Amino acid sequence: MSKFIKGIIIILGVLGSGNAVMSPLAFLSNQGYAEEFTIPAPAIVNLDTATLNMPGTITVASSGTLQVSTGTITVGNNGNWSNSGTFTPGSSIVQFTGTSHAISGSSTFYNLKCEIPGGTINFEA
Repeated sequence: MSKFIKGIIIILGVLGSGNAVMSPLAFLSNQGYAEEFTIPAPAIVNLDTATLNMPGTITVASSGTLQVSTGTITVGNNGNWSNSGTFTPGSSIVQFTGTSHAISGSSTFYNLKCEIPGGTINFEA
């Protein structure tokens, strides 16, 4: 089940029999879709091979899980990456575009791209 709240998509609970496979996902702020993507506990979201274009922040809360097989996640504008739960990257790409980003929590990326000429990425504990 997903729910839109003031430009934020929040995945609630464990979807289906354990995982939700969502493909394709594209949230673009100029089209009025979600600008933040939050996976709270105990949700498990499997993007599989999907492409997720998120203009804002991606948050994996404690006991939440985000799984990607070979897909691409793009964090645009000044969006951030916050992981207090579990991120399973598979052989995916996570890329940052825009001017200023922060990566917090514990994440292991398979392929991390930073395409932010003149911008900054802060790695926070």
